[in-house]
Amino acid sequence: IVFGGGVPHREILFPLVRESFAEQMSDYLDVPPLDDYIVPVANGDNAGILGCFYLAKTLL
Repeated sequence: IVFGGGVPHREILFPLVRESFAEQMSDYLDVPPLDDYIVPVANGDNAGILGCFYLAKTLL
């Protein structure tokens, strides 16, 4: 699960989201460590525009 936009700028949200996710999944789903599973985008604020360029490139 990757969060982009303004969400990664609010670092307090990641622990809360991970905790809520763990509670909701309970024993329904085996997941890797949530610090590795719920993360900010790797390209920071450039993720959206880089994705657009990639999609455009695949259409050429």
